[in-house]
Amino acid sequence: MLKSAIKRALLRLWPGLYYAITSLRFYRYCQKHFQPLQTEICPLLYPDGEIRILSGPFAGLRYYNQIVWGPIVPKWLGCYEQELHPVIAQILATPYTKIIDVGAAEGYYAVGLAWRSPQTPVVAYDVDPLARIRQRQLQRLNAVENLEIRGFCNHQELARQLSGRCLLVADIEGFELELLNPQVCPQLHHCDILVELHHCGELGVAEVQIVLMQRFAASHQIVEMAIAARDLSSLRHSIPQIANLDTDQLQEAVSEYRYETQCWLWLTAKWARFN
Repeated sequence: MLKSAIKRALLRLWPGLYYAITSLRFYRYCQKHFQPLQTEICPLLYPDGEIRILSGPFAGLRYYNQIVWGPIVPKWLGCYEQELHPVIAQILATPYTKIIDVGAAEGYYAVGLAWRSPQTPVVAYDVDPLARIRQRQLQRLNAVENLEIRGFCNHQELARQLSGRCLLVADIEGFELELLNPQVCPQLHHCDILVELHHCGELGVAEVQIVLMQRFAASHQIVEMAIAARDLSSLRHSIPQIANLDTDQLQEAVSEYRYETQCWLWLTAKWARFN
């Protein structure tokens, strides 16, 4: 109880300090759990030292060998969140006025979408200061000029950004019920939304899904996408560079360490507002 109270007070009084502390702790966690595999796999995939995404919607995007917010190897391979690849293809084929990515982490989607859609402004939000540093590194690595990197996003920020035909990508670790509320931010009725679902307080993923589907049932077409196993044979066929990996290495390389209940919602607005 006392520990939770201290966290709440710190977040209320000194949010910058709170996010810096939590960022450093999570960085150390990721370093401990993911650095060994990165060190082992990188020279097998990239013997010449140049790291580029090997397949998927962002194939060819330059990347780095850094600690990021979760495993980086699935991103190198291009099979990261493979469940979403058809949606990403649909996104890339849509002439959005603006793309907003809330919870952008190191910028896989923010930089990737900006790189693939250089005429579309992209705005990335993340409260984690180290994540924003990684985003800028990835942005510079790919000479992306149409990306703006910002910190905290709230309803006022969304209302300011959501003008015209917009896409909102949200991966915000349980904050989605707070942010994705069209009663508070009516502009959400008119934009497409791709959201990763998480536990929110005492609500499980299934309950969060029900709430969001109820909120957007009248304004959006809604598609649910659940986590799926990776087909290693298919990956070997499509990515020649993984020939150097044995089965155990490849199995670990494609793992994203997700819960079995993991899922996403793809909400496309029934009436887009253009202004």
